[in-house]
Amino acid sequence: MQITRHSIASREDWLHLRKRAVGASEVGALFGHNPYKSRMSLYFEKSGRLTPDTDESLAMRRGRLLESAVAEAVREVRPEWKIEKAVEWLCAEDIGMAATPDFIVHCPKRGRGVLQAKVVIPAVWEANWTPTMAPLWIALQVQQEMLLEGVSWGAIGVLVADMWKLPLGLYELPAHPGTQAKLVAAVERFWADVRVGNVPALDPERDYDTVRALYPQDNGKAIDLSRDNRIGELLTQRETLKDSKNAAEKELRVIDTEILDKIGAATTAYLPGWRIKCGLIKVKAHAVAESSYRRLTATRVREQENAA
Repeated sequence: MQITRHSIASREDWLHLRKRAVGASEVGALFGHNPYKSRMSLYFEKSGRLTPDTDESLAMRRGRLLESAVAEAVREVRPEWKIEKAVEWLCAEDIGMAATPDFIVHCPKRGRGVLQAKVVIPAVWEANWTPTMAPLWIALQVQQEMLLEGVSWGAIGVLVADMWKLPLGLYELPAHPGTQAKLVAAVERFWADVRVGNVPALDPERDYDTVRALYPQDNGKAIDLSRDNRIGELLTQRETLKDSKNAAEKELRVIDTEILDKIGAATTAYLPGWRIKCGLIKVKAHAVAESSYRRLTATRVREQENAA
């Protein structure tokens, strides 16, 4: 593995570089553990079919502004560490794997290491972190950073955005060669799939936005789904949820993701007992700019109406 190092001149420079490799913050998606990205969405982004959302979210802004505060909090509990901001994007070009550690740490006993800084709200802290364990996707992120930086240890510092206490969680972990080998193998398989066009399976719980982005407009055509056994089950489940007074929006979204994936760019779809429409709806400009979206509707019909 040959590592190239690129100085990061700006956020735009970093966004351009990361197109050609699976970054450490993304690699958890290959194992189904990244809460912000699925394997399918990563595939379409890296293959160039979808443009990644580069807008800074509120959570990202919070993390950017408080990143230095995390380092300062770590210094308080580990005064023997020398912590400096990392300024290089590391890439194993032959594998298509990259990382940008937040900080480089110099420890008198263990030598050089990496520090990943996170900032979370209390609800996320309580739901996803324990006193001894960080979320798996972040642990995988740090393992990839250690591998590419060539160090034997790393740490995760997480600052809980509680305005009164600002508690710090600090997790120190050694490099794990077995885990790192699995990361390399997964990234190599991913790029092999991209080269041959082997699209990952849909994750209905996480790919709603991906499917919407893949088919932003309908093509005016109709498709026959009468031989698809799954679609009938989905439509019945959807109808039941829609009729419920306490309709679970999350469950509806999961069902709609599968339906939208089957429809693709078609405007209408039909099967015995059902007609599905997913045409483009345009919203005229008023208080906000003009926009458009595809509205999914499914209606029970008699068989002769379907044929019409």
